[in-house]
Amino acid sequence: MTASVSCAGREPGEYAHLVALQRRYATLAAGDPDRQQLREQLISGYLPLAERLARRFAGRGEPLEDLVQVASVGLIHAVDRFEPERGADFLSFAVPTITGE
Repeated sequence: MTASVSCAGREPGEYAHLVALQRRYATLAAGDPDRQQLREQLISGYLPLAERLARRFAGRGEPLEDLVQVASVGLIHAVDRFEPERGADFLSFAVPTITGE
């Protein structure tokens, strides 16, 4: 699977409102009180992406609930590890991170 947004069945515009939050989150120090709130907003905002990716693997022997849970863990890892200064957009990083989980 490629890291393109289209393979996730979503358009980049659906998550455009999260780009600024993602960049702000990346600039905050670990102890900053706003960091946890931004993290939660990002995870909630991108959760439909994780759920859609999980559904792509349904019917292969694992319950959908389990697939969604694992995809959510992958999403959390993607949010925590993404480095916007590297030049890639979040979805290009998140899709392979989530599916790899």
